[in-house]
Amino acid sequence: MLKYYTNTQLRQILGCSQSTLDRQLKTMRIKVLRFGTNGLPRYNSYDVHSNIEYGKPYDSLMRHQKQRIKEMLSND
Repeated sequence: MLKYYTNTQLRQILGCSQSTLDRQLKTMRIKVLRFGTNGLPRYNSYDVHSNIEYGKPYDSLMRHQKQRIKEMLSND
């Protein structure tokens, strides 16, 4: 199970181009993490899938919704 996705992995999941991904990330509430001083952006996998399924960040989901996201990611 991946904890963080790169831009390339996120484009494959969403099936879109980089410009479309940039536009969608502005509307999705996903935390962007950068490891190191000039690191590439990484996206939390829980936030990505919760935004796809429920349109909310992972922290604002109810317990049963969080459990569903965890089960979905553990099957990958």
